[in-house]
Amino acid sequence: MATQVEIVDQEEIKDKQIKFQDILSDEELEALFIKHGVQDHRKRKLFVRCFFG
Repeated sequence: MATQVEIVDQEEIKDKQIKFQDILSDEELEALFIKHGVQDHRKRKLFVRCFFG
C-alpha cells in the first residue's frame, strides 16, 4: 500500500502562522462578522455602576 506525503513549504507555514496571529482592530473584526453573517459574542454585557463615596 502506497502512502502520499505532502511536501510542506516552510515559508508557507511561517506566512500562515503570521496571518493567524494577526491582531485585528474592532472595525476589522466587525467587517468580518458582517461579511460572514455572525454575531460578535465578545462584547461584554455587564452593567457598570459607579459608586461615589
